Amino acid sequence: MIIKLLLIAFLIAVLPFSTYAFYQKQETSIYLSEIKDIRLSLKLKSYINKVERITKRRVSIEERDTLGVPGMNAAFIEHPTDIRVLVLSNWNTNDPDIENTIAHEITHGLLAYGKGYVRLKPKRNLSSLEANTVGLLSTMIDDLVVNNLIHKAGFKAFGNNYPMVLRNEISGAKNKQDFYEQFNSDLTFKSRFIVFRYILAWGSLKYSSPNKEMRGLLASFLGIFPKAYPSEYKTALEVQRLILHHDLFSPTQYQIVIKDLVNMWQLNDVVELVKLTDPNSSEH
Repeated sequence: MIIKLLLIAFLIAVLPFSTYAFYQKQETSIYLSEIKDIRLSLKLKSYINKVERITKRRVSIEERDTLGVPGMNAAFIEHPTDIRVLVLSNWNTNDPDIENTIAHEITHGLLAYGKGYVRLKPKRNLSSLEANTVGLLSTMIDDLVVNNLIHKAGFKAFGNNYPMVLRNEISGAKNKQDFYEQFNSDLTFKSRFIVFRYILAWGSLKYSSPNKEMRGLLASFLGIFPKAYPSEYKTALEVQRLILHHDLFSPTQYQIVIKDLVNMWQLNDVVELVKLTDPNSSEH
């Protein structure tokens, strides 16, 4: 069960959905809706073929009328045989982020099905707050690895709107505005979300080789963070030290980080760590 919720939509970045007829394109094993006119570049096709070879799974891309979260354009979901990526049916195919986003979601599948990374599985039905918290924790660590891998594969690790969001966060911190007021209904979750923002910015600077503009924005945000959010900064440093003491690109050490964070956030009664499949290829 993958949980990408309102907090992800805020950044960028189950009821049955409507689906359409799918067909197999000859040049790849990707299944695309006959309605959506997505012209995949050779770079993305090559990356998909690599992921399929490593995981021994077909990549399937399907349209849905909604993904359940306003602002979300794509999502990876677990599937018994495929690496399944859902895309919004009315997504503008001229969006410059479309291929980067698809590569990002496919890479979540690569970690789960090809590299033996653990995922968080709910032990029971979760409240919306619990689901948001689990999604936050998982995304905070998982995306550091995913963004690094897609950057190395030649894709952008950041959405086009990330610089704008960072500028707004920096401005809010400087002017002592409550930029995260939408989470005021639960102050514990709000505090964790702010920690998440720090780790995302720090991890982007460390693992994703941003350009000069992005480096400047990330450095500005990280520089103003301790004064603006002193309590969250203390917690963020604990998470940061945990990450630095382990190699996130080792599935075994990644598991240690996730397990320690589950303990730190007191989610042991909520989720368990599971592997969806064992790595089945030497190409890791």
